[in-house]
Amino acid sequence: MVAIKKSQAPVPLQDLLIAENRRLRAMNRNLVKTARDLMFENSILKMKVGGLYLLLPAPDDQGNRREKKIKEEISYLEDSLKLERSIAGFSGAEDGGRTARVVEALTRDIAILKNELETVRNKK
Repeated sequence: MVAIKKSQAPVPLQDLLIAENRRLRAMNRNLVKTARDLMFENSILKMKVGGLYLLLPAPDDQGNRREKKIKEEISYLEDSLKLERSIAGFSGAEDGGRTARVVEALTRDIAILKNELETVRNKK
């Protein structure tokens, strides 16, 4: 609320309400901006489903930042895929097909992210 000093002339109530409304709108804009920054900081959400990670892409915004995050995620998944394939070479089929399912899921997720990366690049 706007404070009034005794030495000031009285301020009409309408002017006080307008000033308070402006202050609250500015606070609201700052909160929305902070929430948006936090949401896109974690641009790709991971959810573990049955031992595998399901990738959920966040809404598109801030193209360059989003493109960088997708590239990082693709790199991470490709490294995981290489590791799973090397494990499969040592363990053989003793794991009941788990490695094959993981490799298939990783390959699918990489393809999804590459498509999303192309979409982000085309929107620029």
